[in-house]
Amino acid sequence: MGSWISRSGRTWSEPAFLRGFSAVAERGLSFEIWLYARHLPSAVTLASEYPDTIFVLDHYATPVGALAPCGKHTGTTPADRKSILERWRDDISMLAALPNVVAKHSGLGMPVLGLGPMRTRKDAFRDAIAPLVTHLDQAFGPDRTFWSSNYPMDKPTISLPDSVWALRQILGDRFDESRMLRDNARRVYRIRILAK
Repeated sequence: MGSWISRSGRTWSEPAFLRGFSAVAERGLSFEIWLYARHLPSAVTLASEYPDTIFVLDHYATPVGALAPCGKHTGTTPADRKSILERWRDDISMLAALPNVVAKHSGLGMPVLGLGPMRTRKDAFRDAIAPLVTHLDQAFGPDRTFWSSNYPMDKPTISLPDSVWALRQILGDRFDESRMLRDNARRVYRIRILAK
């Protein structure tokens, strides 16, 4: 597994990076992607260039301010938040159209989403994240998504058990415990269980 965190996001679509990425692809490694939502098109470029490499999208591509105001200038009005969410949905759908990309249900407790501490209000947390969870599930489907922890970053907002509870509540019958909590990750990361 390789990974590269890019806050600018532009790095992944630059010609030099795209050429250099062949070193990851040649080794058959998977590649973790975490970036802010506004840079999703660069992830589409990268994953399109290397269709035989498995890419794992982390943290919903963090759509800063989509759920609540974050800072002085991001998601401060309902119209701003609606616009952020609409663009995120469109870009997530473009990325999900590539069969070599899978996505994690992770990072929903990060303060940068704007939710703030909600540990005693798990129903409010569930309701706030539902648009992200629902769209990611619809775009990627149950065979290309799985749950993952993002501790300790999520800790101020939600506990580990409550993050899984929220997914169960939102997805209902679409929450397949085996696939969501074990099988999909095992397949994506090529984890073999050795017989005793």
